[in-house]
Amino acid sequence: MRKFTPFLIFIACVIAWIAYGSHGSPADTLSHRRIIETGKRLEKKYHMSISAIGGASKEGIWLMSVGFDRLGDPMTIEEGRRVIVDCVQEYLKDINNDEALRSYLKIHPFTIDNLYITIFQFAKDGSLFFDPILDSITVDKFGFVYSTTDPNNIYKYKNTFEETYEEALAILEKEKENSN
Repeated sequence: MRKFTPFLIFIACVIAWIAYGSHGSPADTLSHRRIIETGKRLEKKYHMSISAIGGASKEGIWLMSVGFDRLGDPMTIEEGRRVIVDCVQEYLKDINNDEALRSYLKIHPFTIDNLYITIFQFAKDGSLFFDPILDSITVDKFGFVYSTTDPNNIYKYKNTFEETYEEALAILEKEKENSN
């Protein structure tokens, strides 16, 4: 059975692609293209890889989401804040400047309320980071959440720190002023 498993997975993927992937709506196709194109640029810039994409497009695209995996040395909250804010700004710029996509957007201009981005951090060998090391950074319409995993229960966060988009921007602006 083991040697047939890869073949069965391949067949399942082909069937799923035929049933769902090859007949996506123009809105889905364009939004996925935008998420991936911007994501590829961010992958190179921050040494991470796209692990998930999605969104919501009933009666027009109103949400785009992307998840990234980042292997290597962990980012601190300060480093993570700079990276995730840049990701938000890049996505918003690209989405709002995409003429082909614009007619499918339910809301224009897209704002932070229309994005969901997560960066998961893993050690170089792919293992999890545990508290006090940051393991994920998420942004959505409610703001930013920086989380650590509980070493006693990998399905639970031990600590979370939250801030609004405006608070994150103010912190970064203050850092910029202090560095000059």
